[in-house]
Amino acid sequence: MADFAVYLAKSHLKIQTQADVIERVGQMFRWAHRTGIAKQDYSIWLPIINAPITVFNPVSDADVLALLAACNKMRYAMRDQAMISIMAGAGLRLNEAISTNTTDLSFDADNTGSVVVRSGKNSKSRVVGFPAHFGEHVRRWVDALDTPGPVVTSQKGDRISADGAYTEFKAIARHANLDVSCHDMRRYFATKWIIANPGRLLELQKQMGHSDPATTSAYIWLTPEYMKSISRSAR
Repeated sequence: MADFAVYLAKSHLKIQTQADVIERVGQMFRWAHRTGIAKQDYSIWLPIINAPITVFNPVSDADVLALLAACNKMRYAMRDQAMISIMAGAGLRLNEAISTNTTDLSFDADNTGSVVVRSGKNSKSRVVGFPAHFGEHVRRWVDALDTPGPVVTSQKGDRISADGAYTEFKAIARHANLDVSCHDMRRYFATKWIIANPGRLLELQKQMGHSDPATTSAYIWLTPEYMKSISRSAR
């Protein structure tokens, strides 16, 4: 483990990145011990890197609305609105969003719906629901496609690449005058979900597709609205 720390120090990685690597390795060791693959929890032997904690600025409802509105400045507005709605409304990772097919989606009459995530991290599948105000964007685009296949399509009509989707999202964010990332949509989903369902962290963990509840907790922004929901649930 000491050799590993020396290797990281010589890698010229930023201190925060080194800390992230150590944390990921620690998660792997804890999982191996929890599942019986490893007899001991080797994460306790990992070096401690005192890196500054990354603070993510919360994304508000107004920010997400601004992103959706900014899509109208893009060439494929309806597609982009569907992509953002899947990420913000169901908490999908970017790769999961672009891997979604029209047959993975189902809608109710009021535009609430669900998406089957078949290409989750570590090959985990899950089903996640999304609210009507996001579902209407997704449904409108799926109806416009009118054919089975990828939801987030490229200019040629096939599945968009991860780089292409990332570039499109950053362009939308610039039009909205926002400094946000694709993964911020996932944090937005987690925070909104736990506020609406206080105390149900394990259920959120399944919705997010995480193997460790501590990972899920890190996605929740400590907004005043969230702190109020904790107070209400404690009564």
